[in-house]
Formats: sequence, structure tokens, C-alpha cells
Amino acid sequence: MFTKLSIVAPAAFSIIALISSVSAQCNSGGLMCCDSTQDSKTPTAFNLLAPLGVVLQGLSGQIGVGCTPVTVEGGQVGSVCDSHALCCAGRVPNQSGNLFGLSCTPFSIG
Repeated sequence: MFTKLSIVAPAAFSIIALISSVSAQCNSGGLMCCDSTQDSKTPTAFNLLAPLGVVLQGLSGQIGVGCTPVTVEGGQVGSVCDSHALCCAGRVPNQSGNLFGLSCTPFSIG
């Protein structure tokens, strides 16, 4: 019994440390994986978000398009996002069920 505990406990602490590390680095909001990005000041960003009632005035950084929240599963973060990893201050659902990330900055995973 103690052998199993001595093997499981360090693994659990490693996962907690990894989650804490990712959270500490993305402290402005949620970590998102997005299909593409747009500068928040472009007409394209306005055309995407205005129909959803999002006011772009005061937004900075990038807008994430086609985003899903990044989760940590089994301690593996790097394999979760093959596109644009972004740390976004806000999110808005779109018609396709994905999300738009608001006021995003690029984030390095792994």
C-alpha cells in the first residue's frame, strides 16, 4: 500500500505543479486554443464581433477566432493546442459553438 502511495503522490504533485505553472503564466484570463487571430483594431474584428453585441472600443491585443478553452489532461498541455495558443481576458460564444477570445496575447505551451 505504501509503495503505491509513494508512486502516485509524486505524480499528483507534478500535475498540480504543471497546472499552477500554466495558470501563473496566463494571469490575465483564460488559456484558449484558437484557429486564427485578428488584431482587435481591424475591420474584420468589428465585422465578426459587432453582430454579437461586443463593443470593441477599449479592447486591445488580438481577437481569437474559433477558440476552445485549453484544459490540462493527464499533465499533458502541449499536445492540446496545435493552432494559436492565447491568453485571453474574456470570451464570447459564437454561432458555431466555439468562442471568440477577447484582449488576447500569444502564449507558449510546452
